[in-house]
Amino acid sequence: MLWGGIGRQGLTPLAQINGRMNALNYQALLQDCLLPHAEEIAGPNWDFQQDGASPHTAESTQEWLDDNDVDVIDWPPYSPDLNIMENV
Repeated sequence: MLWGGIGRQGLTPLAQINGRMNALNYQALLQDCLLPHAEEIAGPNWDFQQDGASPHTAESTQEWLDDNDVDVIDWPPYSPDLNIMENV
């Protein structure tokens, strides 16, 4: 599995994920792959979009996002059409 971020100025480097993703691994991925590139690919006032996967919605992930000042766009249930990664 691969993880990547998309912004109006480009893409983050792709990260290869081996095995199952859990909340702690997801937070490390965001720390290493999202935060260093977010402003570069999305500008200074970027928002983050993720779906309702359990590593994304875990309480520890929500705390990590708050602690790192990451604004998350609400994900409406049953809205795969909002996920542009499916088309990339």
